[in-house]
Amino acid sequence: MQPLSVIAFAALLVAGCGNKTGATEATEVEDAPPAKPALQRLSGTLSIVEDWALMDKAGAQVATRKMQLQGTIDQLVRVSEDSEGSLSFETDGNVPLKMSGTISESGQLAYDKPDDNMIVKGRGQSAWTGKLDPLDFTVRRSKLGAGDEITLRFGVPMTGKLETKLTTRDGTVIDMSLASAGFVITLLEDVPDQADKRIFKRDFDLMPALGPAPSDALAKMMYDAMKANPGMAHTGLVTSLDRQSWTYSGTKLWGKQNGETKWVETAKLSLKLTKP
Repeated sequence: MQPLSVIAFAALLVAGCGNKTGATEATEVEDAPPAKPALQRLSGTLSIVEDWALMDKAGAQVATRKMQLQGTIDQLVRVSEDSEGSLSFETDGNVPLKMSGTISESGQLAYDKPDDNMIVKGRGQSAWTGKLDPLDFTVRRSKLGAGDEITLRFGVPMTGKLETKLTTRDGTVIDMSLASAGFVITLLEDVPDQADKRIFKRDFDLMPALGPAPSDALAKMMYDAMKANPGMAHTGLVTSLDRQSWTYSGTKLWGKQNGETKWVETAKLSLKLTKP
């Protein structure tokens, strides 16, 4: 091989090695995982109180039910936002989000109607408690108004008891203690074959104050329903401009209130993200 050819061949080898190294480095950069969002402290409090009562025509209470939920959260999280504006909260070490606190539900039945053709008397007691632990919630941009919507979901095991007995006109006593409906003094779901256990399974939605009518068809249906029935939803959630804090305090009426029924749900939420 001529000297000039040798030199040219060597130059090609060097150039080839250099290009290969550059490609490898580029690939390594491209394959590097994206940086994780910085850790933040998610902290706050939640309170939900629900009062239900059924009255007779004279105004005396026939049945009552009360639920109280109190919880706090204090946990380190990484927050990311998807293309539609929903926030996701990932814990460090991928441990579950937790809310510390308790739920209690109690109910009473005191029914007397001696002239009734069937049930002339009813007596019932219901009392249940449970501990909060996993926190399942979503934060998403609202189409109904300025700010976010928050949905909190609960599926909490409860322990306690339910005793309900009805007396018929002929004196027969019917034990309704195992009835799924609990004769309206509990909303908890049954646990099969375990009379002393039930499940508190509920979702709570908090939405901002209503703004202009949305263009989205489904959101417009919800908007129109809430406009026509003020107080039938939790509206008024306040979201900070940087989406670092959320606050709410208000009531929701389950159905129109009249002289015979009352069903009011009061909720308070304070949630914020701060430096750890």
